Amino acid sequence: MFFYLSFLRPPPVECAASSTSISITPQIANDLRTELYRDDIDIMYTWLSPTRAPTTSRKLTTWRATNAYKPLEVPLPPGLRVGDELVLVLHVGGGGAVCSIENPDTVGRTPLPVRSAPIRVVKRPTAAGDKKQEIVERTFYLGEKIPPVRVREQTSFDLDKKMWDSGLGLSSWIVNLLRTRPSVGEDALVERVRDCLVNAECKILELGTGTGFVSLMLYALLASLPSWRARILGTDLPSALPLIEHNIASVKSKSPSDGVSLEGAVLDWDEPCISSSAQTADIVVMADVTYNTAAFPSLISTLKRLAPPLVLMGYKERDLAERDLWRMLEESQLRMKLVRVEDVRGAGGAPVEVWVGVYHTG
Repeated sequence: MFFYLSFLRPPPVECAASSTSISITPQIANDLRTELYRDDIDIMYTWLSPTRAPTTSRKLTTWRATNAYKPLEVPLPPGLRVGDELVLVLHVGGGGAVCSIENPDTVGRTPLPVRSAPIRVVKRPTAAGDKKQEIVERTFYLGEKIPPVRVREQTSFDLDKKMWDSGLGLSSWIVNLLRTRPSVGEDALVERVRDCLVNAECKILELGTGTGFVSLMLYALLASLPSWRARILGTDLPSALPLIEHNIASVKSKSPSDGVSLEGAVLDWDEPCISSSAQTADIVVMADVTYNTAAFPSLISTLKRLAPPLVLMGYKERDLAERDLWRMLEESQLRMKLVRVEDVRGAGGAPVEVWVGVYHTG
């Protein structure tokens, strides 16, 4: 499992140029925000601005689960002027403002850093300026020659607008898979996934993409390869699409590519019609799609209509009943068997399990 720095009380939208600090309440918790980080650890802060150099990283507090709900004052940088914009970055001591996902053995050993939305510096905050921010962003490093990827998520409790462990763990596994050479005796299913993803003009479809995380990482990774061609389609319900499209525009601006395409699209598992572009996928990727067991028949029906040669899934157990999906897939007309090929352990606890789905033959 992984732990995430976040804002229980987010920064304001605006602050006065005469202010000396802003009030926040930081939190370190799991993806569901139901389990607090148990160890004591220093929380550091840095201010970023497009018009000035980043401030030196300074200690804000020592995190302890016993004081998890305590509001804190964060000193503002000196010399603020009306019209400035500030971004607050929180990270833990010994870590940086960017999360590296290039090594699945070390990813998420410490809590993931977070950055606020811009805070406008004004002469006098308006009534609207009293509102708290509703978005945060996180920045991820995939390796040399790949621009870092910034991912936006919302602070609301909407499940399709947040980061989840399985997407992070699966993405780290994919990054390592495609940036390292095949090992001697590599699992045959892992080799099939590798061959599929590096195949010229591979067509990748992600189900339940949420923020778009896995699709974004795949795009940044494949776009860094010279003369590469691939098509990635990240799908979810209509409510998720604006956030997906924002994150897609962000990664494309940093990693433009003529040969690798990335788009967001609506794919409702309960709808019988699937677009022709989705029906031709070489591989279906999905992460954290098991939280609603009532949706399993719809998910299986969607996979049946897509009929992909391969399925790659990231999964973290939250309830034992979720594993009914494995049996249901084998007993369905798909006759698909999920095979576990790797674990990504993060900070401990339940790991992210990497599974490959293949069809029974004979």
